[in-house]
Amino acid sequence: MLFPFAVYIIANLMYNKRYIMLDKGKILFYTKEKEGIGLPKQPGQKARLLKVLAILKEYTDEEHILTADEILAHLLAYGIEADRRSIYDDIAALIAYGMDIQNLRGKNGGYRLLSESFQLSELKMLIDAVQSARFLTEKKSRILIEKLKTLTSRYHAQNLERHVYIRGRAKSDNESVFYSVDIIHEAIRRGKRIAFYYLDYLPNGNKVRRHNGRRYEVSPMELMVDDEKYYLIATPIGSDRLRHYRVDKMEAALLLENAPAILPEGSRELDLARYSLSAFGMFGGEDQTVRLRAKNHMASILIDRFDRENCRPIPDGNDHFTVAVRVVISPQFFGWLFALEGQVTILSPESARKQYEKMLRSALDGTQI
Repeated sequence: MLFPFAVYIIANLMYNKRYIMLDKGKILFYTKEKEGIGLPKQPGQKARLLKVLAILKEYTDEEHILTADEILAHLLAYGIEADRRSIYDDIAALIAYGMDIQNLRGKNGGYRLLSESFQLSELKMLIDAVQSARFLTEKKSRILIEKLKTLTSRYHAQNLERHVYIRGRAKSDNESVFYSVDIIHEAIRRGKRIAFYYLDYLPNGNKVRRHNGRRYEVSPMELMVDDEKYYLIATPIGSDRLRHYRVDKMEAALLLENAPAILPEGSRELDLARYSLSAFGMFGGEDQTVRLRAKNHMASILIDRFDRENCRPIPDGNDHFTVAVRVVISPQFFGWLFALEGQVTILSPESARKQYEKMLRSALDGTQI
């Protein structure tokens, strides 16, 4: 807490043409009249300076200003007494510290803080991200949005409020998501396993623990967001395959202090960005290179899905092209392929072709794959 206090003192001394010196960690104050060691004359100067900055952040922007008298009135509402001269000194100190405070002179003059931590457009994008995150409950979404609104003036915050639409969106009802995320991050940092119960919904809407209430124990590797949901990538005990677990379906997550994480060889070098492109809907499966053949007008769809770096079409006659992409073979991948109405087909491997054919037959006759 010393740093902002010291900055305030240094800035004020510079403004009043006084001199300072640091000696073995102690701040020595030298004035033209008297040499000595001391503190600001008013014990509340530090609190007042911070409150002046807070008032400027909340009540001013490029369209709104405050006069010195209005700042004094706001301070008085917080129980802080001051005079005009102290406001001038505080604002000068804040400017010296680097705050972008503009002093508009004249009849309608005053002060306004121009630079903010975030631009209004950036805050709108962050609020949109919070609103669309299905792993957040409606309550947690509103709490986060209220916190984001404090990063701008109250006038901009009112404008942001007009763009907030949460109710009616598909949101999680699991309030423990943030707790689970903290546990997972800590386990990854320390190389520990975690345990949790995994939830399913019954047709009546009630939640039930999967596998007859058996607790899952996994070695966590990474957290990632896909399709507005939070997923844990981990390996379960006794397996060397990566599995995906929705964090909002976890219950009673626990870090296992005496259980070191056991991850498959090479998993720490996993390219998450590439991996997320190969996985469809975060369904697990075997990660393979698949050769596809597609009509030319499907190039944009494949490049958008697999990224230009990982999808390099090769011409195949006048109307088609082929491409080799990494794919996690799963029913979700086959569903995506089916939705393209035969415009994209699997060339290889043969095992993937046969799985696709089997799934299509089972969809027609109602049998399980």
